[in-house]
Amino acid sequence: MTFPHTEDFLSHLKGVKETANGWDARCPCRNDDDNPSLSVSEDDRTGKILVRSEEHTSELQSRGLISYAVFC
Repeated sequence: MTFPHTEDFLSHLKGVKETANGWDARCPCRNDDDNPSLSVSEDDRTGKILVRSEEHTSELQSRGLISYAVFC
């Protein structure tokens, strides 16, 4: 099941492809992102959108594209 707010979020990304764990998309912080470098998934219990970008998490947050980041 995909939550409506996730569908809305994905509609703002380019190159979205469904994967076994969610979706991959081109990172909006990169103009040269030919290979999707952004991973998007949902928490099945809460419906929260989980976004992972190896290189650009802080830039996504500063642009207001995501509101919270956990750095591992």
